[in-house]
Amino acid sequence: MKKILTGILVIIILLLQCVNVEAVKLESIKMNIELPEEYYDLKAGVDSNDSKITYYETVLKTTKEELIQLYEQNSILYNGINTNLSKELIVSESQNWLTKKIFHLNTATDEQLEEVERELAELATEQNMQVLSQEVYKKDDIVFIFSYIQSNDLKIYQYYTMVNGKGITISLNCSYSNTQVDELRKIVDTISFDEIEEKTPDISSYIIIGISAILIIIVIVLMIMEFSKKESKK
Repeated sequence: MKKILTGILVIIILLLQCVNVEAVKLESIKMNIELPEEYYDLKAGVDSNDSKITYYETVLKTTKEELIQLYEQNSILYNGINTNLSKELIVSESQNWLTKKIFHLNTATDEQLEEVERELAELATEQNMQVLSQEVYKKDDIVFIFSYIQSNDLKIYQYYTMVNGKGITISLNCSYSNTQVDELRKIVDTISFDEIEEKTPDISSYIIIGISAILIIIVIVLMIMEFSKKESKK
């Protein structure tokens, strides 16, 4: 009898540990990710004018218009809120000179990875947050920079990568200390991309090389002309 009860207890524990997930496709970055169903996608709710938005406007003390502005300013693609509002899952994209330069983080040099880490730390500091630790994490062919960030009573676990010239940030913001550090990593491990583009040549480099070659040719021509003048005077 005890063995039967123990077996039932083990099964119950295993069932409780299972988390239902939902496959989500983020079209603008051609990324697929599996997200726990415990999160309500607030951005999708705003976009579709879901009736639940009224509730979240009240409990989060915000408005639909403010949320729209927030999503547009920060290029947020997904904004998940769990049922007791203790965790917030955010996926956002960005594009700047550095993402265009590196293009894919898995091709970055050690110096470039350090540069990206510094940029992320500086960005956190500008937002009155403190980066407590950073490390490089690789899953299959995708390289991420993991940052553990503290902001007052809020803990932030963040994975950042560059794919197809775009910066992609996946953040888990937690107000409770019982959130496990590997919770976000399990989500990140489900990420895949529909298409990996080849980096186009940097045209500016070719322009500089072309201008340099022209200048060298001009100098050589001038030298020949000057030499010819001297020869003609003899």
